[in-house]
Amino acid sequence: MSKTGKRIMEWVLVPLFGPPVWILGKLSGAVFNPGLVRNSKKREDQLVLTVREDFAFLFDEYGGRVVPDEGVKHPRSFDYAIVVAVPDDLPFRLRFIRGRGELRIQVASNSSPNAWEEFPSILDLIDPDNPRQHTFISLPDSARVLREYLDLLRQAFSPEHYPELKQRFDANHVRDRALIKQWEIETNRRLYGDQ
Repeated sequence: MSKTGKRIMEWVLVPLFGPPVWILGKLSGAVFNPGLVRNSKKREDQLVLTVREDFAFLFDEYGGRVVPDEGVKHPRSFDYAIVVAVPDDLPFRLRFIRGRGELRIQVASNSSPNAWEEFPSILDLIDPDNPRQHTFISLPDSARVLREYLDLLRQAFSPEHYPELKQRFDANHVRDRALIKQWEIETNRRLYGDQ
């Protein structure tokens, strides 16, 4: 684009079309956003019911309650729903994330409620001698595994043992970042050659 064309854009088109585009953006948000929020909360309510049903032992035996996840605001992206369950009688909380055909469960210590770790990664750390596939296909399957490992999880997240577990998480994260960096370097070397 020539200098003259840029000047026309800056001096004529932007002031002329900028405000109407801004107003349309605000109006469309006001019109469509309530429906998106309503659908997002509906999906979350459905997940709450499913979690309460499949993980009934957390609520019945351990005083569990559902608390809002303040990390991600409504409307959630795509069709994601997030539920946080806090069992009062256990030293950890669980976050269930479902959307786009994916099911993830994360665990955080009650002393560090925003330090979420993937449930399968925790199982690898607390029971390394028992390798298993850690992708959970369904909530009932994950509830069975959680019940099976509840005592180990309770011990690992106890105030006495959690600092050691946190150090192991941190070491794993450092290792993972180093592996990713190594992979990036190797990929760039293969794509662009040695420079």
